[in-house]
Amino acid sequence: MRRKVNWRNLLLIFSAIILMVLLAFFLISFISSRFEDTKENNLGEVESVSNFTVDLVDYEVFKTQEEFDFDFVVARLRFRDQEPVSYDLKDMYTDEGLKLSEIDKYVSALEEKHYYLGRLNVVYEISSEENSATYAIFIPYDDKDKDSLTLYDALSKEEITIDLDKNQKELASLEYSTGSDIEVNDIKASISDSFISTTIYQDGQSYSYPESVKIYSFELSINNVLEEGIMIEDAYILLANGEEIHALDDSYTSMKHNNMINRELTDGETGCLFFEMFALDDNSDHNADLYIKFSNSEDWLMLRTELAE
Repeated sequence: MRRKVNWRNLLLIFSAIILMVLLAFFLISFISSRFEDTKENNLGEVESVSNFTVDLVDYEVFKTQEEFDFDFVVARLRFRDQEPVSYDLKDMYTDEGLKLSEIDKYVSALEEKHYYLGRLNVVYEISSEENSATYAIFIPYDDKDKDSLTLYDALSKEEITIDLDKNQKELASLEYSTGSDIEVNDIKASISDSFISTTIYQDGQSYSYPESVKIYSFELSINNVLEEGIMIEDAYILLANGEEIHALDDSYTSMKHNNMINRELTDGETGCLFFEMFALDDNSDHNADLYIKFSNSEDWLMLRTELAE
């Protein structure tokens, strides 16, 4: 006896198979799509890192002859990224293995003999609100006989080769003497006079101090102030004996001179900074370095000077 075919059951089984095939296809498509999205995101992250670049704009080579046991380059490097530029100089090193974050001994050696890298706007920290910025970087090297210098950047994996036989400059161009105009972040400053103030006021009242103390004063000329709101935030003198004396705050002034601390500056302005300290005797070394911190820069401007006698 022939069994009757149950078409209804066959149709249900066939429909179930079709549904399972469609469900499998949907799951495969979904997983594949998620994989492609993840892949694109990861590639995007790699591109974000690899988009950081640094390249050489120009440079100057300084041969120090017998004066120092090293030579150096001041190179203008352009840093570019998708984000605002922020770069640690420990990630850049020379073919001699020197990290550009470890150059203090070279800078100090130059400053001890009155050579000032600030004349070329050299910076030691890289940070900008823009995604492309150019900075002057100090690059010392010990092998005075070499004819080329290579820089390595750990982030971009780029190499920059500098021909040391070209673009040579005289070391004397960096020499500083009292009265020279020194620049930091476009602002120029110079000392026009050094003297001892005898009449000082604090909050409008006559200020008294012991006879063993003097108020050493420096008259400054400030130029090329291109922005509003720029002030001298702090200042100190570094004495020959290594002592630091910070400037009197803005509550102090003199009969003839305005105090420039914490006052908004204008282009071409003159004024004074005042320093209270024990009087130096005639046999003391009166040489000193005056350091000034402007509100628009992380770097300190340094002026070499002498304390009045």
